[in-house]
Amino acid sequence: MPSAYSIPQEGFLLFASTSIRGMPGGIKLRRAIFRNYILEANSVEEQYVNSRHRRRPPQISRQLVLAPLMKKRAVPFWTHPAFVAEFCNPFVPSARGAPHQLFAIFCLALEGAIEKMSEDSLLKSDDVAACKRVLALFQAADPLMRKWQQLWTCSDTDQLPGLTAIYLRRLAQARGELQPGGRMLIPLGIRLQDKQQQLLVLVIERKATGSYRILVINSSELGLAYHAADAGQPPKVRYRTAMEFEDVPACRAEDEAFWMLLVVTSVQPCGSTSPLYDKLLPWLAGAPLEHILATATPSTPATSEWRSPQCAETDGWRSLTYTFRVLLMEVAGLAKSQAKLLKWQLRQQMLAMATSDLKEVLSLSVSERRLVQLGLSQLSLGAVKASGLTELEASQNKGDMERGRVTSMAVLSAAQASVAATEALLAQKPKPYGYEDPTVL
Repeated sequence: MPSAYSIPQEGFLLFASTSIRGMPGGIKLRRAIFRNYILEANSVEEQYVNSRHRRRPPQISRQLVLAPLMKKRAVPFWTHPAFVAEFCNPFVPSARGAPHQLFAIFCLALEGAIEKMSEDSLLKSDDVAACKRVLALFQAADPLMRKWQQLWTCSDTDQLPGLTAIYLRRLAQARGELQPGGRMLIPLGIRLQDKQQQLLVLVIERKATGSYRILVINSSELGLAYHAADAGQPPKVRYRTAMEFEDVPACRAEDEAFWMLLVVTSVQPCGSTSPLYDKLLPWLAGAPLEHILATATPSTPATSEWRSPQCAETDGWRSLTYTFRVLLMEVAGLAKSQAKLLKWQLRQQMLAMATSDLKEVLSLSVSERRLVQLGLSQLSLGAVKASGLTELEASQNKGDMERGRVTSMAVLSAAQASVAATEALLAQKPKPYGYEDPTVL
């Protein structure tokens, strides 16, 4: 039957005009696909017209997960840099976002992950309480992270001195309130003249003796070139992502001129090398970095762990997850398998946030579907790794073997259920034009 989407039997013209001015010639057809389908009008509307050639209706931002954080600018969670950085790190060139947005999403997902681990009895009550102390450390850094975002993203050089002064006052206030044995997180960055940049985190611990212990946690090779490296598993090169400075005198760690130089050189491009590693950290430690790396011995398993650097420009997110791993092992005292298990639960919470948004959107593009599918693949891979390491550590402790097997099966079952639920939602969404053709990507 004739309809708006049917092709007349007598044929049709691809390029036609009633005026010679409308046909200048030289037109080349890039691609034409003809499929012998008999489709209902509504099927054509869903699969072809609504996908590319018609503007999609706006998202109902009030119901999206990120609506409380981003207000009217809320986007589906799988398109946010936090999701891309966590699940698509090996597959994308860059996934940078606003530092405070990434931080807020991380804290939100971490809070949900700890509660879920407690509900499912995957961690003991003492371990859950310790994980909540780590979460409290991150949440306490929220005011400082807000000021850091304003400073890091400022493009007006006239406003930089004022924003720098505000950040330094907030930093000095937080450091002054630090009690013996307490820790705080300080966001910083590196900017070079060739437009390379990265974010990193400092962890400051005030000791009972009055001195300080400082960790510089980095995830990018731009800064990891100064950290200890290990090439024992070629072709992979791994690094100690946490550089440790023990017993830093209070006269240096509390020096306001040092912190002013540190912050200013973090936001301003400073030559081809980093003043942080070349000048400031050696002054703080009282010795060249080469001497420290050659003579110092890591004091905890967290600082002695070798880790792979980030694959893409995802330092805004990776610096948080690397800091999270260090604090889990130092503050909470978790084993490596427990830390990996909590990291997997963090991913599951993020996928649950994406699944919640799937219920609200009307359709997904080919690339958006691929992002969600990559998230499912990475969640499954993380579940296999976490369960395998849990069973391995449980086998070394005979008293925990049964608990290890139960935990391992619970993780795999939860991952399978999450993947199945998300794939069912994806199947309900109309497939966009060219979905079955991978070259569209």
